[in-house]
Amino acid sequence: MTVDAGAEQVQYVREQALLRGRVAIVFQLSHHYLFLPFTALCMVAALSQPTAVLSYVSTPLVLQIFTALCASRLKTAYDEREMDDDPEVWARAVTIMSGVSGAIWGIGALIAATQREDWPQAGRLAQDFAGAAGGLGLTAIASSARTLAQGARDGANDRILAAAAGDVLSEHRHVTEALRRLYPDLAA
Repeated sequence: MTVDAGAEQVQYVREQALLRGRVAIVFQLSHHYLFLPFTALCMVAALSQPTAVLSYVSTPLVLQIFTALCASRLKTAYDEREMDDDPEVWARAVTIMSGVSGAIWGIGALIAATQREDWPQAGRLAQDFAGAAGGLGLTAIASSARTLAQGARDGANDRILAAAAGDVLSEHRHVTEALRRLYPDLAA
């Protein structure tokens, strides 16, 4: 082994140790279930709207419960891992879990804005979705979100905007299902 190869090996071991420590901290601090009471309160507030539909308004709570269960299973799997497991796998898993949880909050906000027919707010949220989804290569959801954002800016009628919001939610379900198939251990 050359001196350069030995130095590279030492650097790799050091980086892996640092990543293991960082991942351990993230798993210790991640408590997705703490959002559930707040989500329930948001649902109650949304139900106070005269046009509220229970099945529509309760979707974020159901998704947050699902996320909390998946996060709990992920944490259990992390706690039971082999000590020499690759920390990058766990870092990727917790990043995906956090992304899904954040997306659910965004979808909840979009549902609330749609229920209130607050199309400027729905358009701002859709613009955020388009940027985030585009950066992740999720072209279908980015396209749907851009359509909603553009419609909100142009002052399209409520029927068109509601349909565009429905398209964003539909694409979100497709992405969630694809992630569930891609990472079955998270969904199990």
